[in-house]
Amino acid sequence: MYVFGGWDGGRNFADFHKLSLAVSGMPSASPGQSRRASNGGAGAGMAAAAAAGGGGGDLSSGRGEDQQQYVWTQVIPQVLSQEACAPPSGRRGHSCVVYEGVLLLFGGQDGNNFYNDVYSFQVDGCTWSHVSCAGMAPLSRSYHTAVMYRSDMYVFGGTGANWCFFNDLYLLRLPTSTWSQVEYSGAVPSPRCFHTAVVVGSRLVVFGGARLTRDTWDYFNHLYQFRLAAPQADADNTSNTTLSADLRGLLGSEDFSDITFVVEGRRVFAHKSILCARCEYFRHMLQSGMAESRQKVLPRE
Repeated sequence: MYVFGGWDGGRNFADFHKLSLAVSGMPSASPGQSRRASNGGAGAGMAAAAAAGGGGGDLSSGRGEDQQQYVWTQVIPQVLSQEACAPPSGRRGHSCVVYEGVLLLFGGQDGNNFYNDVYSFQVDGCTWSHVSCAGMAPLSRSYHTAVMYRSDMYVFGGTGANWCFFNDLYLLRLPTSTWSQVEYSGAVPSPRCFHTAVVVGSRLVVFGGARLTRDTWDYFNHLYQFRLAAPQADADNTSNTTLSADLRGLLGSEDFSDITFVVEGRRVFAHKSILCARCEYFRHMLQSGMAESRQKVLPRE
């Protein structure tokens, strides 16, 4: 797990740390780390965290000999090529996502300046690079959210200079490094920051957040969803719909049926392979050597 930047109430950090989830040993906090605020969500907290690579297992703490221990280390970026650059400036309220083994950092602020720059960190090469983007970039902001869907990074909401709050949605097409604003309609979330966002299937789901209105903070518990792909364009959704229709066509058909159930005197034709794949009960019945596994009709008339 990689953690970059953040704020302790007085200083904005530009240091970079990682928590090795698969390495045993006693964790050690780096200077100032314990005071750094974060809520654990990319883009929603004071520091941005992202996980790259495989999972580290259960992170719950235990007691005694069974307790899992993890090790913090500071990441020292390398400057090995002309494309590599110095780390981003110290900031908070930025976002970080993972794409094909690369960490992508966007935006943030340092208390005086707001940013809309994009940096990439190559985990394998341990190098930072500034991403030069085309198109119409979002206005500088912090405390927004950023999520990945396929090869696009979506940025929603946040707050900018002069307490300006946003409810716009942008996407950065990563293969071409091109920004564009996403037009949408329907129940539009009000401008906000400090919200959370996740991708579920082909939907962007946004929850909560806050906005300053006349020196008073308004807090939200609204839940919104935005479809990132039309149903007919969603390959996964199309595949599932076709599969369901194909399976329904086999229901009640004697063609290729290899087992028959008699229900209230009526014959119901079925297929052992589908029953075993979809139902644990039938899998045990038909693969355990029970008498039913050798019968063609259940129960016998």
